[in-house]
Amino acid sequence: MSAPTKVHPMSLEAACGKNPLGHVGKLNHGIAWDACEAILALDGVEGVTVRLLSRIGRPVDRPVAAQVEVAGVPDPETLHEARRRLVAAVADWRGASQRLVEGRYELV
Repeated sequence: MSAPTKVHPMSLEAACGKNPLGHVGKLNHGIAWDACEAILALDGVEGVTVRLLSRIGRPVDRPVAAQVEVAGVPDPETLHEARRRLVAAVADWRGASQRLVEGRYELV
């Protein structure tokens, strides 16, 4: 039996079939996935949830809201680093778009 994954992607968007170069819901799926993986690598982090909210007409790298929720008992420095990694993932939206094209994310 394989070990359970700590990444549980979820989106309110129907990501399949959308253009990964222009559909913000699909891009946010990849961005959140990248952020979660980066944050899970931090000491003391047992799980992570990332929420991104975008608005039509607003740039992808400027979400209306971006939230990270960390499970475990991380110290304040770890929480600060988790937020920094979320900001870095949002800034790398073009990379996430390319990874979507390459099929590197599980679309659910």
